[in-house]
Amino acid sequence: MEELEQHIMSAATVAINLGVSYERLNDLWKQRSTWRPVEYKMKHGGDSVKRRQRGAGSIFRKGTCKKWVIQFYKDGRRVREATGTTEWAEAAILLRQRLNEVAKDEYTVRSRTSIRIEDLYKSLQKLTAICLPTRPRELPGRWLHLKPAFATKRARELRTEDVNDYILARQRAGAANATINRELATLKRMFRVAMQEEKIERVPHIPMLKETNVRTGFVDYAAFQRLQAAAEREELWLRIFLELGFTYGWRRGEMLGLRVRRVNLAAHTIRLDTGSTKNGEGREVTMNLRVEALLRQAVTGREPEDYVRRRTNGGQVKEFRRTWNNLTKRAGLPGLLVHDLRRSAAKALRKAGVPESVIMATGGWLTSSMFRRYAIVSSSDQRDAMEKLELDRAKDAKNSPLLSPFLESGISASNGKVQ
Repeated sequence: MEELEQHIMSAATVAINLGVSYERLNDLWKQRSTWRPVEYKMKHGGDSVKRRQRGAGSIFRKGTCKKWVIQFYKDGRRVREATGTTEWAEAAILLRQRLNEVAKDEYTVRSRTSIRIEDLYKSLQKLTAICLPTRPRELPGRWLHLKPAFATKRARELRTEDVNDYILARQRAGAANATINRELATLKRMFRVAMQEEKIERVPHIPMLKETNVRTGFVDYAAFQRLQAAAEREELWLRIFLELGFTYGWRRGEMLGLRVRRVNLAAHTIRLDTGSTKNGEGREVTMNLRVEALLRQAVTGREPEDYVRRRTNGGQVKEFRRTWNNLTKRAGLPGLLVHDLRRSAAKALRKAGVPESVIMATGGWLTSSMFRRYAIVSSSDQRDAMEKLELDRAKDAKNSPLLSPFLESGISASNGKVQ
């Protein structure tokens, strides 16, 4: 009925222009309840359009537009959606799909305006401020490179080809694969958040690159002793920083954020608060003698909420790049990163025979992928592997019919010498 009324209104406008009186048109309009539009056919843009049954939706065109529009109802509210096609059959297929979604309560109202990627970034920025308030600087730095390429593009228009063009441009600019991957991960995260918020209907495929620039910097105990000697002239907080980093493999932020109340000298333990670590889980470790001696100096006379690492003038340690660079140069280790201490701690603990599970709990690793990434294997495990290999080879040689005569004559199968 509603669709027919729209056509009658259009016809009424034409009739008025042709001189038909308003009173006559008004009488016809009042009699519209007697019309029977179920079986009617009409010419619309050259196509014969049948009136659909109640609840089956409708397909129509607006004015002189050649593209079809579908109409149906969701919870008593009329929904109209442009199909973008001039083929009636394709519009009918889309209408049936929408009606099925409504019947299964799976239909969500589409936004009339297509959302842009810069809007997705704002949503991710808001979520990050809620969930990761201590890491606000990562997003703006990555968005700085993503913005020129994607900001004004509509989210539904993003294709894998566009992402590949971005990767190629960043590689030509000299960006490392790991850097590009972090930016692409941010882009992918933006789409996933928007999908969860029902702002978009799909997440495009965003390819990732193979990373070959994995850091391999390690510090052995001899090099660490040089760092200790160079740090003797520095403040107490830097010596504590070195000991915690090389002993437990803690992250930079975890060590700088340690408070006095988390150092238990009576129990000889240090505990990191839940939520203060990267993975959000708390940890507790036992102090060795040197760590305990340094921490005892740092916490004596301090308030529980004070930071352990404070400068001589009482200021909190936040940035120390210049101090670190000068320290590594004096120790003869220029270019050494703070994170190299973390890798070195894992390697030293594994070399000492500490199980991987204990190392992961100490340093805060959630998976054992770190051991594979840096090829960290215990020396004792390597010796055991070689011993087992030699025993297996000797067993095979003893059972070999080709080597049996040599073994019986007293010639060793392994080195060819007379025993």
